[in-house]
Amino acid sequence: MQSAPLSTPGCGANAAPMLEPSLFSASKIPAAFIWSEAIQENLENHQEKFIHVPTVDIALFRAPSTSQKVAQIAAQASADIGFFHVVNHGIDQKLIEKVHVHSRKFFELDLSNKQKASRLPNESFGYSSSFAGRFSSRLPWKETLSLQPSPVSNIPLLLRKVLGDKHMESSSKIFTEYSREMVRVGLEIMEVLAMGLGLDRASLRTYFERPDNSSILRLNYYPPCQQPGLTFGTGPHTDPTALTLLHQDNVSGLQVLHKGIWSTVSPCRHALVANIGDTLMALTNKRYKSCIHRALVNRMQPRLSMAFFFNPGFDTIVSPPEQLVNDANPRAFLDFTWAKFLYFTQSVHRSGVNNLDSFNSWLAGQT
Repeated sequence: MQSAPLSTPGCGANAAPMLEPSLFSASKIPAAFIWSEAIQENLENHQEKFIHVPTVDIALFRAPSTSQKVAQIAAQASADIGFFHVVNHGIDQKLIEKVHVHSRKFFELDLSNKQKASRLPNESFGYSSSFAGRFSSRLPWKETLSLQPSPVSNIPLLLRKVLGDKHMESSSKIFTEYSREMVRVGLEIMEVLAMGLGLDRASLRTYFERPDNSSILRLNYYPPCQQPGLTFGTGPHTDPTALTLLHQDNVSGLQVLHKGIWSTVSPCRHALVANIGDTLMALTNKRYKSCIHRALVNRMQPRLSMAFFFNPGFDTIVSPPEQLVNDANPRAFLDFTWAKFLYFTQSVHRSGVNNLDSFNSWLAGQT
């Protein structure tokens, strides 16, 4: 897929439009939000298909008698579709609901207020309206708030800019607690995925246990759109990160590309959606596949999702365990650090469906 150019924030007639509330009910959307892929696919009249996503039960994984079976389910799903549901993860449902409530409260604020925490050029954190500061065309129909829970949390700082000292504390506490739970679940899933490859169960986990773990909590808000057949909430892409843990509200919109067919992943209140990212695909030497996915929008209802991008430390060398490299499975990618890959996706290349191949070529040219 051809990547649209990266841009720098601008002003005047050529500036990319912000996703202002007046656009939510507008009969025509600005040209910057139109995607040729959506038009070619005739999204307006597409017949929605649903996909069965395998379920990984963490409680069963903890039981010695069923752990291997759970690991096999996760491994097959990761190699085939790159997606699976995670149930019995141990996160209090009340905490998840609080994160949804506080996220909605943030996105319902005035645009000018939210912009006090705006994401800066070449940065990964802060508020963004349609990524208008990064891209000049094919803008996503969404708002995001990206937070860094570790190694040094910026959650209180960013929320204080918008909510002030008086009101930021409760949201900060809830987002921080949720992030800690996501790290816990992410580490356990790494054990599941390692066992599924026939590795020692700690062999993948060790890449993510460092103090400089650089995971990201991204809150996504997809407002209503009166021309949903012309745009995407998020365009087709794979995640550059290692593992994404997503919780959706009850509005459909997430779709995965499997065997050439776009299919909807139905929301499930008690489950997390886990998907393999590019970094984990490199770490497993392509045994596990990052899956192309996208988010659609609709005319009537806003949609909220909470994505936790589980990553290694910035300076961790992403290099597959030696057991995964042999004559039949030679090295697929050069070694890299997550910091280098993150820089590439933020400053050099717009993330799409060929992130790793493009990055590998770029890395080869740097040597």
